[in-house]
Amino acid sequence: MYLPKLNQQPDQAKALAFMQKYSFATLVSIIDNKPFATHMPLVVSEQAGKIKIQGHFAKNNPQWQNMAEQEILVMFTEPHAYVSPSLYQDAQNVPTWNYIAVHAYGKAEVYGFEDNKKELENIIIVTIKTFEEAYLEQYNALTDKYKYGMMSAIV
Repeated sequence: MYLPKLNQQPDQAKALAFMQKYSFATLVSIIDNKPFATHMPLVVSEQAGKIKIQGHFAKNNPQWQNMAEQEILVMFTEPHAYVSPSLYQDAQNVPTWNYIAVHAYGKAEVYGFEDNKKELENIIIVTIKTFEEAYLEQYNALTDKYKYGMMSAIV
């Protein structure tokens, strides 16, 4: 994305807060030499000065299968607005679009139920605590068989 110097935001704390507030993001990687995108809720945190982004895919989504082999892009966006040239005092202006976005680049760690059951369940717990903490009690009451069945369908 084109980013004029005036609009750049180098403050990592502000970027982190933005990603946490607008956490339904678009994850982009390459499959068969073509961009592939998945819209998904993500949990964003800071650990040891680095931003950590967590989420999960349905195993049926092919995107996870080669993510660990490439750099991926996660795009966080917010509500946006058209700005009409009729709003300016000077008649000679062009239309524009105001928006805020954070593009995060990085490497993915991919694991499933068979690889790391404990970490996968941790991602589920963190996701529940982030988006619907009241559901945690109900989740904890589920049988292990049900939880493990659910976890075996995601990565």
